[in-house]
Amino acid sequence: MSAGTPPRCVPEKIRLSDNVIPVKIMTATEASRCFLDLLDAVERGETITIVRGGHPVAEIGPARRGGVGLRAASADAAPDEEFSRRIAEAAALLRSQLNDPRTGP
Repeated sequence: MSAGTPPRCVPEKIRLSDNVIPVKIMTATEASRCFLDLLDAVERGETITIVRGGHPVAEIGPARRGGVGLRAASADAAPDEEFSRRIAEAAALLRSQLNDPRTGP
């Protein structure tokens, strides 16, 4: 690269990940030089694999927002009866201790 040439900020290499999703690859040097462009790509929903010495060292992708993944994963999962019973017992114990004049408010 000559002195007046801007760094290449668009990853040229594209591979298919294990999930058959196109993943862009950048070297650590390219990512460092073009970090704002990297963040723009991630904001558009892209996942970028950062390689150093020819080996993948990081994947940078969109952040999960608001715990949606956890909520979606647990939407159909109801607590079992044993868990519900133990929670009710713990809540009752806490209520009794809060109302106990010996332990204070």
